[in-house]
Formats: sequence, C-alpha cells, structure tokens
Amino acid sequence: MPEKPSKTSKKKAQAVNLETLGLEMGTTPPQALDVEEAVLGAMLLEPSVVDMTLEELTASCFYDPKHRMIFEAICQLVTEHCSVDIITVTSALRGKGNLEAVGGTVALVELSRKVGAAAHVEYYVKILKQKSIQRDLISASYRILKDAYDDSVVVDDLIDEAQSRIYDVIQSNLKRDVQDVGSVINDAMKEIEDHLVGDLSSKVAVLRDAAERSLLLAVAVVLVGILFNGLFLWVMVRLVRGLESAQTSVNKLAEGDFSHEI
Repeated sequence: MPEKPSKTSKKKAQAVNLETLGLEMGTTPPQALDVEEAVLGAMLLEPSVVDMTLEELTASCFYDPKHRMIFEAICQLVTEHCSVDIITVTSALRGKGNLEAVGGTVALVELSRKVGAAAHVEYYVKILKQKSIQRDLISASYRILKDAYDDSVVVDDLIDEAQSRIYDVIQSNLKRDVQDVGSVINDAMKEIEDHLVGDLSSKVAVLRDAAERSLLLAVAVVLVGILFNGLFLWVMVRLVRGLESAQTSVNKLAEGDFSHEI
C-alpha cells in the first residue's frame, strides 16, 4: 500500500506569497496600512492603548513588514517591563538591527503624528483583526486548492488537511477572544480588591460601632434581668412571710386563742 503523505511536512510548507497571489488574481491582499500606522502611533503616545492592543493583536495582524518590526519592538519592551515611547522603541529597534529597516527615528515620529484619537483605537484594532483573518483564509484556501490539484494526495488526507487549516484560522481568532475574557475577569477582580481596600477603614468603623452597640445591649439585658430577679425575690419573700403569718393565726384560732388579731 502506498504511504500516506506526511501532514507535518505539509504544515511546514513554504508560506504563501500573498503579493504574488494578489497579482495573479488582479487584486491586492486585504490590508489597511493607514490603520496600522494609526494603531502604532497611538501605542507610541498613549500608554493606556498598549495593553489593550497587545491583548487583541499579534505581529501577523500587521501586513507591512516595517510595522511588524515596530510592533515586535513594543512587545519586547512590555515583556521587559519598560515604558513605551519613541525613545525606547528606537532603542529596541536599534538593538535588533531593525532601526534603519523601518526608516529610522524619523519614521517613528511620523507615525506619532498620524494618530486620530485614542478612542478610535478599539475600532482600528477590529479592522486589523478582520484583515488578518482574511489573509489567513486566503493562504489556507490557496494551499487547499493547490493540494486538490495534486493527484498524488489521498482524498481523505486532503479533506482532513483542509479542515485542519480552516480550523487553525478559526482557533487563532478564538484564542485571542479567550484572552479577552481572561483580561476582563482580571480587571474585575482588581476593581473588587481596590474597592475592598478603599472601604476597609469605613467597614472597620461600622463593625466597631455595631460591636459597641451589641455590648451595650447585652449589659442592659443583664441589668434588667438582675432588677427583675431582685423584684421577683422581694415579692416571693413578702409572699412567704404573709403565708407564715396566716398560718400562725390559723394555728392560734385552732388552739382557742381568740384574742389574737389576725
């Protein structure tokens, strides 16, 4: 029996050249270079944008190789717990020998001038994710189409490989969504912790006040109990004495001592 083609070797095949493929189809691959510039510019100027963008995007979401280099430099800085700005990104790019490739410091300054508004970055990120998924689907579809024309490929393996490639595209997007849920949970937990810490002093005061009131109430109950018991004992003593006096009078009457006054 002929051996089945190795799936591992197929997955390690040379990446699809989207530029060449686009020329063959008479169109350009899905891209939004102006949006890429706007996102990178916002990351250089707004520290709050960096974390959100890194949670949503990867280097492959940027079509321009220069933009990918800049994004990777920013990722490196965040990993090393360094601030992100034009100076630090320039240093990171120079350290990897990519500064001249991206156009030097001048290119970074130009990016920082192309920021529309930080509030729009979330919308820009969605555009880049969409373009990236489109490119991934084109690459996967091209490989499937190429294998489908190969008579040496077993049909069952072709189907499995096609499903695997489409699944990989979907899974890579879902993985980022899962990370988003995780970040939301972390943010919620942090907010709860901050709220608890912030209100700790007021809660301690409330608990102390409640404890003091409970103690006063307990003391009052004890005092009332003591007073009640004392009153009860006084009534009982008077009652016993009255019974004893009555019994004495009855006894004397029985003995004929009528002179005793009851």
